[in-house]
Amino acid sequence: MTINIKLLTTEPLNKNGYSLIFILSHKGKRKKYKICNCLPEHWIASEELLSSRHPDYDILAPKIQVWKAKAKKILLSRPDDINEVYENLFNEKKAVDLGTFNDMGMAVVSELEASANSYEKRKDYINANKARGNARVYERALIEFDVFAPGIKFSGITFKLLMQFRDARLQKGNSKSTVSLYLRTLRALYNKFIKIHEFEASNPFEGVMKGLTVKSYAARKKNMSAEMIKKIEVIEHDYPTLYRFTDFWLLQYYFAGADYMDIYYLKNEQLRNGRVYFNRNKGNSGVAIDLKVHPKAQTIIDKYKQDGEYVFPWRKDVDGYKTHRRKAYDALKKAQIKHGIELSGAGGIWGHKVARHTFASIAKTMGIDEDLLRELQGHERDEIDNYYKDRYPEAMRDEALYRVIA
Repeated sequence: MTINIKLLTTEPLNKNGYSLIFILSHKGKRKKYKICNCLPEHWIASEELLSSRHPDYDILAPKIQVWKAKAKKILLSRPDDINEVYENLFNEKKAVDLGTFNDMGMAVVSELEASANSYEKRKDYINANKARGNARVYERALIEFDVFAPGIKFSGITFKLLMQFRDARLQKGNSKSTVSLYLRTLRALYNKFIKIHEFEASNPFEGVMKGLTVKSYAARKKNMSAEMIKKIEVIEHDYPTLYRFTDFWLLQYYFAGADYMDIYYLKNEQLRNGRVYFNRNKGNSGVAIDLKVHPKAQTIIDKYKQDGEYVFPWRKDVDGYKTHRRKAYDALKKAQIKHGIELSGAGGIWGHKVARHTFASIAKTMGIDEDLLRELQGHERDEIDNYYKDRYPEAMRDEALYRVIA
């Protein structure tokens, strides 16, 4: 008997892709089980692995992993009845001991780690970093919760327990934002398990976040004035190696507040005819961005550019990326103190997200249309919005970008 996963590309393609199915074959008999619809670019056939760009990746990837593990275990017993195997594999109403909430969560962490390893083997460092980052966030929250409530089952997650956990972490000195992150992460896992295992839906997290949420407008206040940008552009460092970090930040700003990862892994093939093309890698949407390269941006690119696949010479493996980001954080923090770099509004530390907030803030003060700004920054618009609004003309987008950079 064989059990495989296949994307049925011989069938008609619909807007959601082809059918992704399990195929069970034994002695001339075949049975199929549909998993989902999937586009070819969202399925890695050689490894039977769902790409993190699939819109339902967070739900489907661990579910597929559970099925694959069950299939492997079933095949070891050399079964002869294909109908019985199908029933055992896909009848999710049968009682199954999934272990503790921590066991279930760590299974998700293991899946993310496996995905990261697979991506790294293919030198897909962007998705490897994203998978490892998500794994670390899940793992940290699970560890803290398991220390507080060891051995708790999914059914034991209650509002009372969550409030006790919240209060205990605050009493230990965790900040509100840290406790909020733990609870939001646990909530994401809880909701994931409801969908994966078709548990009865409940909402023990309702009201737990009250008083912890940091208002989004407070985060947006962490930006700079146009005058402060001019100051950064002429900074003189004591050590030449420090320029790469402030240059990197400025390039983020010149690319409309691009995310750190998108700049770090920028490829030479993405720079063509005086423009830069990339898909924003935050989240799974991969919104396409097309910008004209400002002369200030081109100067920085030319300063560091190397031949080969990637524009910048820094190590591209996960450890190299993490090291560069950590050094950049320290360098900007020290430069902020030494050169008097001030943030508007609530103030704060000069970090890489400030480039994005600053570009948006300056653009808004100039009266640039919000939809145009969203296109420059790669914010995803909903389907109705996309249907009724065409992209702004290239010349209009270029003019707006250049106005902000000045």
